[in-house]
Amino acid sequence: MSDTIYTPYTYRITSKTTGQHYYGVRYAKGCNPDDLWIKYFTSSKYVHQLIEQYGKDDFIVEVRKTFLDSEKAREWEDEVINRMNMIRNPIWLNRNRGGKDWFYDGSRTGFTLSEEHKKAISRHQKGKIFSDEHRKNIGKAEIGNTKRAKNFRLFTPTGNIIEVYNLAKFCRENDLVVTTLHHGGTTKGYRIVE
Repeated sequence: MSDTIYTPYTYRITSKTTGQHYYGVRYAKGCNPDDLWIKYFTSSKYVHQLIEQYGKDDFIVEVRKTFLDSEKAREWEDEVINRMNMIRNPIWLNRNRGGKDWFYDGSRTGFTLSEEHKKAISRHQKGKIFSDEHRKNIGKAEIGNTKRAKNFRLFTPTGNIIEVYNLAKFCRENDLVVTTLHHGGTTKGYRIVE
């Protein structure tokens, strides 16, 4: 039995500037809710990016619940994130549930399909006959790809709103992750205005 006294807890952090929230859990040895935002500033890289942009004083910090053991704290965090579907809601900075159910943000190459799954898709597609109109539509969609470009309004890291034509090109030029924006997330402080 350890002599270290600790109090696992869940917390919520809200940026006053962006209105985005982060829900987390702390269960490390010696942790105490009194350390939140004094010694401990979450493990979220998204929260740390906002701290760099707006400073620590930009946040409202709340301890939501305390626990007697770390397992209960982690289970509660997972339940709340899942119940509120935080990882797919742009108002929340959470991008996974305790290291599982990751939200695809474009930083990985994509999801890997098994060979069996690839073969099943192939079998399903073989022998399909597409109408002439369908083939023309596919062709039009693929010509230059810029024909599909549209205007987007984005929040910038400074809180301004800008209009962008061809989001994919803008993201390439500014080293941003386009899929994160398309899925309602934030990349380097940019997000789509809904």
